[in-house]
Amino acid sequence: MSIYETPTAQVEQNGQKFARKGNKTLAVLIGFAVDFGLTIVGSTVATYLVAAMLLKQGVGADQLEQQIALYWPTVMGSPLGYGLMVFGTFTSFLGAYLAARFANDREYVIATVLALISIGFSLGMASPSEGAMHWALSGVGVAVIYLGAYTHVRAKRGGE
Repeated sequence: MSIYETPTAQVEQNGQKFARKGNKTLAVLIGFAVDFGLTIVGSTVATYLVAAMLLKQGVGADQLEQQIALYWPTVMGSPLGYGLMVFGTFTSFLGAYLAARFANDREYVIATVLALISIGFSLGMASPSEGAMHWALSGVGVAVIYLGAYTHVRAKRGGE
């Protein structure tokens, strides 16, 4: 080592590098905020698009809320609805990945907490008319949450 170089320290023991550990509570809050916040933003944008379309078709502003409620099941079966589902799935992945990255320790515990929150919201929002499709999407959401955590774990280990 030259006298002109900055001193360095080895931060590893027995060949394992030590990593910074983040705040797990804050990591869950970040994951939740990203997942549900962006999902709400996406749903709001989709609702505004439907409202603009209905207004363009001549629906009065006083009837707009009622017409959106009637038209929404049709929207969810359209390309816009499928795009909204894909966007919601992506926000679940992103929220879990960011939470795992922020925690940088016990990533699967963080993913489990986020999955339980997601299932809790699904139970609260479920209606009998939604049936199997709702639960299938909830299962996909849970799988994607674990995929987000797995992606961080794999990247942290160097892509083993």
